[in-house]
Amino acid sequence: MKKTIVSLLALVFASLALVACGGGGDNTDTGAAAPTPAQTGGGGGGGGGGGGGKVAGAHTSLTVKADPSGQLSWTPTELTAKPGQVAITLDNPAPIQHDISLHGNGVDVKSDLVSNGGTGTVIVANIKPGTYEYFCTVPGHKEAGMDGTLTVK
Repeated sequence: MKKTIVSLLALVFASLALVACGGGGDNTDTGAAAPTPAQTGGGGGGGGGGGGGKVAGAHTSLTVKADPSGQLSWTPTELTAKPGQVAITLDNPAPIQHDISLHGNGVDVKSDLVSNGGTGTVIVANIKPGTYEYFCTVPGHKEAGMDGTLTVK
């Protein structure tokens, strides 16, 4: 149930980010957009989170794109964000499935596997300053080059 809710929230957030941002840019949005209670875990039924407060800090939406030819690589391999809410979306135009996982400093989140033309998103509501690793968890993909570093400062 929790995985379904997280997946649903990721889909809603990715849709909102696409509508709000319109694409392009340098993969960093440092505007102070306030997340909805659903994105912060507030409100919610079925035993959902507590009060619907705002997430402190900046809101950052980032995109990583898999190599469309099927090579086990993606761009960029270096991302930067400010503390606060961070969403990383994997755009997968490749003919094989990939996912994106973010790990470090107490964070361990992973998207669902996405097929050709799909997207997967990981969201951290209140990421702290530090260095994090993002990678594809499909066996052999990280080792082949599908990994990168997110620096939060």
